[in-house]
Amino acid sequence: MNLLHTLEIHASQIFVGVGVFGLSLVLSLAVVAFVIVRLPPDHFEETRGPGSFLADRPAWQRALGIAGKNLLGFFLVILGIVLSLPGVPGQGLLTLFIGLVLLDVPGKRAIERRIIAVPAVLHACNRLRARFDKPPFTLPARRRAKKRDELADERIRVGFESREGLGARKIPHEDRPKGPLQGDA
Repeated sequence: MNLLHTLEIHASQIFVGVGVFGLSLVLSLAVVAFVIVRLPPDHFEETRGPGSFLADRPAWQRALGIAGKNLLGFFLVILGIVLSLPGVPGQGLLTLFIGLVLLDVPGKRAIERRIIAVPAVLHACNRLRARFDKPPFTLPARRRAKKRDELADERIRVGFESREGLGARKIPHEDRPKGPLQGDA
C-alpha cells in the first residue's frame, strides 16, 4: 500500500481533522482577541483588587457571575489540556490560557504578569487594543530591577567595589589586604 492510496482512503477523515483544527484556531483567536480587548487597561497592575468583576451588580448576580466564570474557566483549562495532547487537533495552549484568565486561583495574577511582560506579547496585545480604540495595558514597575538598583546604590554608598558580583563576599576598600602590586605608595 502506498501513500496516495492511504490518502484516498482516509481523505474524508483528514479533511474533517484539518477543518476542526482550522475552526478551533479561528475560534480561539477570536476569543483571545475578545478577552484582551475587554480587559481594563490596569488589569495587570498590582494595586488592582480581585473584587472588580461585576462590582456594580447586586450580590446574587455577582455570585452567579463569578461561579459561571470559574466553571467556564475550569472547563476551558480541561479542554486545553485535552487539546494539547498529541494527535488531538486544536489550539490547546490558547484555550488553556483563556481558562486560566477566567479562573480565580491563587498566583494567577503573577503568571499573567509574567506572560504579558514579554515585550512581544505586550506589543501584540496593545496593537490589538489600539485597533479597537482601547488604551494600552499598564504594567507594574519591575521589582527585581528596582531591588538590584537599590543593592548597587548601597554597595557604592558603603565603599564596596562595583565589579563584585551580588553573591560575592564584600570587603570595604580600607579593609582589603594589600597585594604585591598595591604597595604603600
